Amino acid sequence: MTPNDFRTLLDYHGLTQNAFARFAGVNPRLVRRWCDLQRAHPLPLGAEARIRQALANYGNGISSYVANG
Repeated sequence: MTPNDFRTLLDYHGLTQNAFARFAGVNPRLVRRWCDLQRAHPLPLGAEARIRQALANYGNGISSYVANG
């Protein structure tokens, strides 16, 4: 997953970087780094796994969490 792929996923789900960080339980700086288009290489596999796990929970309450967060 590239930073551009991650940004596209956030846009698709209507999430800001800060909202994703809160829901995923990661530091907002880390999310900003994952979104950094200056990165010429894919995200680490651990980052991709965290992102996919958090987005897999999208239907399990992320909408209400973001609305209340």
